[in-house]
Amino acid sequence: MSAQQSPDVAAELHRAHRSLQDAHDRLRVADLDVEALHAALADTLRVTTTLSAITDELADQAPAVLDEPARHEVLGDLLADLKALRGCLTTGVALVEPALDDLARLSTPDGDEPDPAQPPPETGDSAEDDFARRWREWASFPFDADRHRHD
Repeated sequence: MSAQQSPDVAAELHRAHRSLQDAHDRLRVADLDVEALHAALADTLRVTTTLSAITDELADQAPAVLDEPARHEVLGDLLADLKALRGCLTTGVALVEPALDDLARLSTPDGDEPDPAQPPPETGDSAEDDFARRWREWASFPFDADRHRHD
């Protein structure tokens, strides 16, 4: 990524932050039913999944940005912090997904399983697929900050 692209990325993330703040403000005064609660939670998990993918991308790009010997200590700390952040995001999604399934059951008539004749709710987008792939990858090996160093 060139330095010229960075402000565009920062501006996009700033707009996303403002949009999430607006959604939080609306949620504080909303009168939700089960379906609306389910939808809001599902979208929150999608946002969290996307944040995890952004965290991965930051970890992937940090070594090139901090590719000077004087910056390697910062790099190691940053990569460890990003790994911890990703772990929190990943764990949060994994913990809340069963509640999402419970809400889906509650939102069907008589708490039954969803009607198989109805198309399933859309659950997989590229960020979610990427999240699942990266989660398996991250969970399968211990993190080694030295592998990101460019000495």
